[in-house]
Amino acid sequence: MGGHGGVVAAGVSGRRREYDLLIGADGQGSRTRRTLLPRGVDPYWRVGIHMAYWFVLRIASDTNIRDTCMVPGGRQIMRRSHNATETQVYFVMREESAEASAIHRAPVEQQQTFWAERFKDAGWQTERFVSGMKDSPFFYSQEIAQVCIDSWSKGRVVLAGDAAHCASPYSGMGISGGLVGAYVLAGEINRNPADLPAALANYEQVLRPFVDEIQGEVNPRILRMGMPLSKHSISAFQSVTALACFLHIPDLVARMSTQDRGGDWQLPAFSDALAA
Repeated sequence: MGGHGGVVAAGVSGRRREYDLLIGADGQGSRTRRTLLPRGVDPYWRVGIHMAYWFVLRIASDTNIRDTCMVPGGRQIMRRSHNATETQVYFVMREESAEASAIHRAPVEQQQTFWAERFKDAGWQTERFVSGMKDSPFFYSQEIAQVCIDSWSKGRVVLAGDAAHCASPYSGMGISGGLVGAYVLAGEINRNPADLPAALANYEQVLRPFVDEIQGEVNPRILRMGMPLSKHSISAFQSVTALACFLHIPDLVARMSTQDRGGDWQLPAFSDALAA
């Protein structure tokens, strides 16, 4: 793929062209990343949680505030409306199995059958959501995981965003992490336009501490605590969170937290390089 003089890329049409640099920004399931890693290397750090997401038609009882229904078996159903006609639906579950990890690469019809089966006894508005799933213009199923690899580049091919360092949706840093990474990558390329290997090495050296920090903030044990397995543990969880809200503990924690996400890491300044 990548060489010292350029990188040859083939599109879906089969047409092949040579470029100075190929940036793989193709998400958590990146195909570009597969070509860089040795065969058999698993780039994922898994937390044992899976999620599906789609849209259904909005009805009168749907609101712009997210509603969450906790279901025994480590399952959650969430809904939130973001416009006058559609409601977002999320199915989330705890499961550590080869079947659950593999389903996200199956055809969409099989994915939908899998999720309908896992939530068939969940109650609430499950029937409505499953029915709307089949007609939804958008359906996405994924395993909650982090992408953890030793290097983000090889030759003249480099990874960016979730393809390089997905921190998982629970980090709350997907878009921010991607934007910060793109900024650093562009800055280093502009600073070293005649030496791409040096630019890509600097990109990783500068950004890696930030990525390590935001990935390290995701704690699987805390995530699983928010997805209780039994009715009794659900009741206990809801009682504890209700008390915490009554005592304004989340507000207090937010006010006491003065540090930005990413710890002490500082966004580099590339004004000179970009001006050039």
